[in-house]
Amino acid sequence: MAKQPQNVTAFPTSRRERRRLLRRAGDVRLRIVSVLRALTGWLLAIAVLAFLAVNFRLFTPTSIRRVTSYARAGMSATQGDLHAIPYASGGVADAIVFDGGLVLADSDTIYVSKPGGLNQLTLQLSYAHIALDASENFILAYDRGAKGLTVANALTTLVQTELPNDILTASISNQGDYVVVSGESGYKSAVTVYSPEGKQTYKWSSSEYYVQSAALAPSGKRMAALGFHMNGAMLESKLLFFDLGSEKIAGEVSLGTALGLETRFLSDGTVGAVCDTGAFVVSRSGKILAQQNYAADDLLSFAWSEEHLALATRSYVRSARSELHVLDGDGHAPTPLYLSQELQSLSCAAGDVAVLTPTGLHLYDNALRPLWSDTAAAGGRRVLLGDDGTAFVLMSKNARLFTKNTVEGSDNDISIPAQPAVSAGNAAAAADAK
Repeated sequence: MAKQPQNVTAFPTSRRERRRLLRRAGDVRLRIVSVLRALTGWLLAIAVLAFLAVNFRLFTPTSIRRVTSYARAGMSATQGDLHAIPYASGGVADAIVFDGGLVLADSDTIYVSKPGGLNQLTLQLSYAHIALDASENFILAYDRGAKGLTVANALTTLVQTELPNDILTASISNQGDYVVVSGESGYKSAVTVYSPEGKQTYKWSSSEYYVQSAALAPSGKRMAALGFHMNGAMLESKLLFFDLGSEKIAGEVSLGTALGLETRFLSDGTVGAVCDTGAFVVSRSGKILAQQNYAADDLLSFAWSEEHLALATRSYVRSARSELHVLDGDGHAPTPLYLSQELQSLSCAAGDVAVLTPTGLHLYDNALRPLWSDTAAAGGRRVLLGDDGTAFVLMSKNARLFTKNTVEGSDNDISIPAQPAVSAGNAAAAADAK
């Protein structure tokens, strides 16, 4: 056997010995590389542990089954499937647009569903009357008239709790904070704000006002509440403004004897309020920027987007069956659109308005100019408009998707030439003259 040269050192087989030699090497570059390699390894291990700690829900059996269902749905989906969302339980009691799909609720379960039959999340809830609200990244489900409440995202449940009092209504913001209107012993109403983790961050209880609705501003720093009280023998509705750092009312605006239905922010400084006899856009300074009046029985439907409020009311102008109004956060309102057909459903998103009638689906921009129509949506029960322009039409067995690029029917103009608006006070006279 040949003798090993004197200037050659056998590299040790022990990992510890190799590391020791590299860190004591005469070449400074070898020492630096050895230290950096060790630091990189430790940082990688810490990052993996931190990711697992924060996202441990992704590795639960439920999440793993969900990923498996995604794979199966992706392999089996056809082009036709991508234009419909089937109802997992065969029917639907309520629905709301969320993350390019729908949140569907039946009698005791909610499903986060995407086109192609893909259910991202299934939550079974023992709620007698499930009500839904959603923001950009969060879903809120609650038991109207009872105490149950659930907050989730597209993958998992974040909060599931029983509140101390029965819930009248609730809504959730883009940040995940949510506001709940409820009753409370010793008070007429209570409005409570919770963090995304379910911790109470603000509460206002009133022995004077009955609150019908409350909403959080886009910034998350303000809140508005729509309620009424008795001013002598007369009912008076008010829109109340709050800064979430103080329990005192920061501002209030009287809406007269109109009974409030719902309120939402149209910008960080303006609020829309829908009442039984009128709709209002009010600035935080207390100025009424826009007001649309109608008779108590004439409000057919209303819908919100982030910056607009759409209203449909009965019309007494010529042959029109209904009229459509749009109000924005600045109080601007285009000329109303008069519809010659019965309105079945109304939705509003990203400045566009979707109208469902017996003859199909009709899309308008926020100036109420026609965009496109599709007669294939005839027979639908309800329309929900997404921010990307997709219209989800709820049918008896599934929800069908309609966009401008998938129009199957021809344009069908259901509007009639604009006429001067008729006030509620002159409605009967207009009807006689028709």
